[in-house]
Amino acid sequence: MTKYLGRYAEAEAGCGELEQLCRLGPWAHAVVIPARREGVECLEAASAPAGRGSVLCVLVVNAPAGCDASEELLERVEARALRWRGPAGLSLHRVGDLDVLLVDRCREERSFGPEDGVGLARKIGADLVLRLHELGALRWPWIHSTDADARLPAEHFERVAGLDAAAVVAPFWHVPGDDARAHEATLRYELSLRYYVAGLRFAGSGYAFHTIGSLISVSCSAYAGVRGFPRRKAGEDFYLLNKVAKLGPVRSVGGAPVEIRSRRSSRAPFGTGPAVEALLAGEDLRVYDPRVFETLARVLAAHGSIGRGEVDAGLGALAQLCEEFEDIPQLHEALGAARALTDRYRAAQLERRLRESFDAFRTLKLIHGLTAARWPKRSWAAAIERASFLDVGAKLTLDEQRRALRGF
Repeated sequence: MTKYLGRYAEAEAGCGELEQLCRLGPWAHAVVIPARREGVECLEAASAPAGRGSVLCVLVVNAPAGCDASEELLERVEARALRWRGPAGLSLHRVGDLDVLLVDRCREERSFGPEDGVGLARKIGADLVLRLHELGALRWPWIHSTDADARLPAEHFERVAGLDAAAVVAPFWHVPGDDARAHEATLRYELSLRYYVAGLRFAGSGYAFHTIGSLISVSCSAYAGVRGFPRRKAGEDFYLLNKVAKLGPVRSVGGAPVEIRSRRSSRAPFGTGPAVEALLAGEDLRVYDPRVFETLARVLAAHGSIGRGEVDAGLGALAQLCEEFEDIPQLHEALGAARALTDRYRAAQLERRLRESFDAFRTLKLIHGLTAARWPKRSWAAAIERASFLDVGAKLTLDEQRRALRGF
């Protein structure tokens, strides 16, 4: 942790005056909210759990230079009771039941560059939380991440605190915003997210969890171990959890969901915002053909055989797949990787090494390869009719289908 903070953390976490800030703690929990073109109501994200213990909200207000909407949010938070002021655009304010550590990354001298986005914003906030944990200002060693359009349930921090996990993914549920059409499109996109996790779970993947920044809690030790959030404009949540899952369990918990308000957004180049815009523009909802998950299941079953010591059977099953799908390079790569691992590691280590090697990223590459070469994406109705791993009727309403998939 000390090594990470010294070498890889963002400059805000190296601020020497943070020791003075710690005297105003300790806090039980800390949550990071990146905010770009948001109103002060974004702080409602953490208002419910704040009523059940001391909570520090690290609000990273970010934007390219000249974004008036982000500067307005800064000014409104700065108008609240000041508890501490530090250098580098840092200040602590009391807003309702929350202590808000405000991070100014939008005014001219501290604004984001054109290639900076939500990944950097999350990293700045999470690095600050990690530093405060190292200084003894946090009771629980967790970095909670959410977004301005989310609302955390009252139990959110408590259900994570005592878990033995490297990271935790909370359940979620989209709720209506101000635009009924955007909400309908968002519900359709949500179906595709749940479908993907259901397919991964059916296949036996160790990466069958949602990778949504609003839902993630990561242990301080695991966060430092993977060198923090990637500084990406999008997908930072996926890549963080992909790495964290190799250090320890990523657990999906039940209970009250994080409520995410449906809305239109252009803040990231891919993900929910662009997907919703495409659906609003008239595109049909299309998802991966169920046969890609059936093929993935065969790959992972072969890995399971190797992990149980049945090396020849497992490698033979992978070789058979390569013969059937000779035009899919990802399968040949999987066979080559498995052969290399069986040559290098003993049986007791192979199961873990195979899971680490064939990770969420390589899983997605295989799915893309099968989609491009064999089975294009299908309409939602056609996919759920064929998917053996789902029990969702095509005649159900959109919301009824979503409720049928709530367990994924």
